[in-house]
Amino acid sequence: MLAATARQLKPTDRVLEIGCGAGSTAIRLAPYAGSWMATDFSAEMLRIAEAKPAPKNLRFVLADAENAFDGGPFDAICAFQILHLVDDLPGLLSRIHAHLKPGGLLLLQGYRPEQVAYRTGGPSQVENLYTRQLLEAAFADFTCAIKCHDAEIHEGVAMAACPR
Repeated sequence: MLAATARQLKPTDRVLEIGCGAGSTAIRLAPYAGSWMATDFSAEMLRIAEAKPAPKNLRFVLADAENAFDGGPFDAICAFQILHLVDDLPGLLSRIHAHLKPGGLLLLQGYRPEQVAYRTGGPSQVENLYTRQLLEAAFADFTCAIKCHDAEIHEGVAMAACPR
């Protein structure tokens, strides 16, 4: 699903990925963009990411989610499975909104509150999970296509950003 969505990127697009971890998604999707800046708060995870073969347009940067926006605005911003780790989710969504160019692409993938009831792993603090309503409020002036799905992944069951 992410690769299909990433095909909407243009070869000139500047992309920011917040919370890239070991860089697997960045390495896979960076070829669709002009430049891809992948940030993470963990120096250890970035060492792992930088040891992998990567496209030349990909740059890894040590930065937490609060301070990942240097060099913006961006044509696209991505955050995959990290928003539940952020202490101030509304604040982060506001910063994403401020640093995404008009007409830009926002790719979010993560957990919704229903995840807790599934008891299959993942986050347990409901207040750190997001809903369709939260995203619609944060990006009310955007033209949005929020796609929802339940997907089984290797770590367990991941929930998309909103209910069906």
